[in-house]
Amino acid sequence: MRDNISILVPGAKDLVIRVFLSVDQKLQVNQHFLEIVKDESYSSEFPYKSRLVNISKKLAILLFQKIEGVDVCLFCMYVQEYGSECPYPNNRRVCLSYVDSVKYFQPAIKSITGEALRTFVYSEILVGYLEYCKRRGFMSCHIWVCPPTKEDDYILYCHPEIQKTPKLDRLRQWYLDTIQKATDEDIVVEHTNMYEQFFVRTGEKKAKVTLTSVPYFDGNYFSRRAEYIIANIDKEDGEKRRKSGKTPASKVAPKYSTQAIVANDTAKLGDSISKKREDFIVVHMQHACKYCGEFELSRKLRVCMLCENFYLCENCYEAKQNVDCNNRIPCNRRGKHSFSLVEMNDPPSSTKDKDGVL
Repeated sequence: MRDNISILVPGAKDLVIRVFLSVDQKLQVNQHFLEIVKDESYSSEFPYKSRLVNISKKLAILLFQKIEGVDVCLFCMYVQEYGSECPYPNNRRVCLSYVDSVKYFQPAIKSITGEALRTFVYSEILVGYLEYCKRRGFMSCHIWVCPPTKEDDYILYCHPEIQKTPKLDRLRQWYLDTIQKATDEDIVVEHTNMYEQFFVRTGEKKAKVTLTSVPYFDGNYFSRRAEYIIANIDKEDGEKRRKSGKTPASKVAPKYSTQAIVANDTAKLGDSISKKREDFIVVHMQHACKYCGEFELSRKLRVCMLCENFYLCENCYEAKQNVDCNNRIPCNRRGKHSFSLVEMNDPPSSTKDKDGVL
């Protein structure tokens, strides 16, 4: 992605998109989290390309319009790119951290789709970014729908008084409408939510639910909530012991290695996300296996000829063929199911950005 791109929109003039900042970062995993999972294969850090500054939260991808001879920033977007070199479970995933805008776009008219022209442009920027990520070999994009409060400003601090703060339902619908546009253009293959993707293991999904299978992003709800739950383990355990009269809370040693604690934390996190599942959108730019939930880099998948959008990786397909009929792969529809091998174009071996650091 170049750092300065002029775009043409019928009815609007002098629009320029700029990648304002692009730096390589390393996200350090919370130490208590590592003590809880006790998984040697789980990385203690996740390198990623940040289109923002980790601490000062400087701008990333911005839209400018020249108004009365002055370049005015109208829209900005923060993203985190965890590339092919990043360890599991973050590899080849993108996290959309924030979007923000100010209502100075000109002209204030509706587009041919019936929506406000500025809304159309902002949506197209996100669609274009998803396409850019897909071409580079990213598999999914994670979006936390969380509008600011009336007193809060995420990025820009010059919102005009006439601009309304979007309600949660309206912001969520904007994301869903944008995702639908990307789906219609064959950029997105499907979308789900974080709870359904990582915490529901019924029906076709049989992979074990673990904390280590959920992507760990910088400042995202999962990492924040997981760290909050873990931080309260000692407090809750000590309080229970104090009430039972066994051991004073001050003398209770943390027990991070037990499977019971891990399962309890996973359940707590799942319950927390379940209540807001619609607000944690997971966009798939490539097909994932419906059984294990993982993406297949070899791009050899089995697709059910009867069900819609039902794909299996080769490992899950082969494994389920060797069991009795009652336990074979469940599908979305009743009837005779036949799986056909589909070979798709291999994604780039590396997601590395060709552009230099900004």
